[in-house]
Amino acid sequence: MSHCHEGSCHTGSNSHHGSHAHSCSCGCGCECGCKDCCSGKNECKHEGDFAHELLEMADEAWMCLLKDKIKQKIESLSGEHLSELADIVATSNHKRWSDKMAASDAVDDYEDKIAEFFSRHS
Repeated sequence: MSHCHEGSCHTGSNSHHGSHAHSCSCGCGCECGCKDCCSGKNECKHEGDFAHELLEMADEAWMCLLKDKIKQKIESLSGEHLSELADIVATSNHKRWSDKMAASDAVDDYEDKIAEFFSRHS
């Protein structure tokens, strides 16, 4: 796998094909014709390069596994504390929404009474 050092791309002449192809200015030799031949990770990427896609998938899986491990460690160190905090937040959120719904019902009831009043006195 080639690695880009500058991560910048430019359009240059592709003498092999006699046309302009997109190539990396970093010297990785990418002339795949794609718009973004260098990813933000300074790695040359080629559309349809299954081997490269597998390496990207492995990187993502590694990060997911690390995240799971971190979550497990946090749970073991702070689980009870976080459970208590979650209870406070969830209970408060439930009350807040219950109050909003009750206020909405009160507004609806008020509007119904006003509409009824005007319908009787018209």
